[in-house]
Formats: sequence, structure tokens, C-alpha cells
Amino acid sequence: MNNAISIWLDVDLKTLTKRIERNEKRPLLNNMNKPKKMEELYEERKNTYKLANHKLKCDKLSKEDIVKKIIHLYEKY
Repeated sequence: MNNAISIWLDVDLKTLTKRIERNEKRPLLNNMNKPKKMEELYEERKNTYKLANHKLKCDKLSKEDIVKKIIHLYEKY
């Protein structure tokens, strides 16, 4: 895995909750209080997320901008 990089696509919990509000493709979030569960999952996982080589704050970025930033990071390797 010497050629691998990891990128944490960090999004504010409020933004993330809004994005997945009607998404039924998230089994861990179905049939429950989604905002509360999102916060619980984030707290459980944040130390793992922090291990990423890069953290990309995505709240105010378009999908296209996120892709450009990922490509830029990837091309550094």
C-alpha cells in the first residue's frame, strides 16, 4: 500500500444530515432518528477518519471542485 493515499471528505454534520435526509440506501440510518445516529456514528469513527493522509473540507465545495482537489492531491503522489 505504499502507493495508496486516503482522503477524509469532511462535511459538517448538519450538512451531511440534510444530504441524506430522504436517502433510504443507508441501512445504519433507516428507521431511526437520523441526526442523532449520524452524530453517534461520527463520534465512533472520527479517530479513524483522522488517520487519513489528507482532510478535505467539503461543506462549501461543489462536486466538481471536490473532484479537482482529489485529483490534485492524487497527482502529488
